[in-house]
Amino acid sequence: QNQLHKAAIDAARAVGYENAGTVEFLVDADTWEFYFMEMNTRLQVEHPVSESVTGVDLVELQLRVASGEEMPFKQKDVKCDGHAVEVRLYAENPYNDFLPATGDLLRLKVPPETTEFALTDKVRVDSGVRQGDSVTDYYDPMIAKMITKGKDRAEAITSMQKALGELQIADLPNNVGFLQTIMKHEKFLEGDIETNFIPKHEKELFAKAGEAERRHWLALALALRCKIEGASAAAAASPWGASDGFRGTGISYRREIEVELDGDDAVVTEVEYGKGGEVIVEGQVANMLTLGDSKFEIEIDGQQHRGDFAVADGASGKEAIHVFLSGGSHFAAAFPAVDHTVEEDQSGKKSITSPMPGRVVQVFAEDGMELKKGDAILAIEAMKMEYIIRASKDGVISGLSLQKDTKVGDGAVLAYIVDPVAA
Repeated sequence: QNQLHKAAIDAARAVGYENAGTVEFLVDADTWEFYFMEMNTRLQVEHPVSESVTGVDLVELQLRVASGEEMPFKQKDVKCDGHAVEVRLYAENPYNDFLPATGDLLRLKVPPETTEFALTDKVRVDSGVRQGDSVTDYYDPMIAKMITKGKDRAEAITSMQKALGELQIADLPNNVGFLQTIMKHEKFLEGDIETNFIPKHEKELFAKAGEAERRHWLALALALRCKIEGASAAAAASPWGASDGFRGTGISYRREIEVELDGDDAVVTEVEYGKGGEVIVEGQVANMLTLGDSKFEIEIDGQQHRGDFAVADGASGKEAIHVFLSGGSHFAAAFPAVDHTVEEDQSGKKSITSPMPGRVVQVFAEDGMELKKGDAILAIEAMKMEYIIRASKDGVISGLSLQKDTKVGDGAVLAYIVDPVAA
């Protein structure tokens, strides 16, 4: 370490450089010999790590030196204390070659007692965006960087594991789960890391959750979906739109819901509504104990779970529920655009029906317009959820006369899709 520090200082002196800079080296993991790679005449993303262990505000110091002020201390006065870990929180998909993503931040909630852009012994988060902002393709897709400190490396990592578990990001693909996996990896904890760490341990780092855990997630997500639908129907004061399993005869009923769990391919899953309001998925009995605007408590086969959730409005063609469990696990369930149709007659005419009682908030199509499968027709809102009704096949829209703010009932015929030839 001392040799690296000396080499960095010598490099700056050799070119007569004054002010903040970053020198990068490559170190041979076998011989510990190091080689100069590059120097940047600026601070870099990792500078909070140096700030955390030295207690020096490098940004302030950079500005003071640039203003012509003298350094307020000597090199011997700079002492390192403890260990710091930094992670970059990116809008990217680690399971699809780390491809960057763009879109709106439906949820960005940092851990409690977080400090922003300042020295701290707790959790520090530096971010250029806020909840509700957009991550665009004009800049790097980094959402934020998060830094933790401890008396040693193990303590700093433990703090980071906790902070990642408390972090909530939606509705963008992100690397939080991948970072959690790294922070628990045996070799990372041992300090056995190098530039080939990810490809070297690819199998473990990109492994999905176990089958039992994913079945639990599926039951949880579908129970949330059904109960939120039920709450929407209740808010609309329509017992006919309720999705809580009530039937006048006191019997249960079943329905099929298409769901994509954490980026997997869509599967059609049967959901049974029990007589007592419970939701049964693949034999797992889920009872929703409490359901608020963003928090829930549920019991699945006798095991209780609590946490937060965020609902994406389906503007991309898929409604989604993001779940943040109190134990630190995060997952998302997406629900592809439902084919809101009834029978198709011999002329190829299909009726488009409302999936719930609500209010029309936007009309995208016009009567007589030719549509492609998946094109948006209109949006219906109930409570705090918005559903985009889309064309289930290619054709011409017919009988569409609804206007904004029109109220519709559950199952109401909204319009028809007619084959172009028949139209």
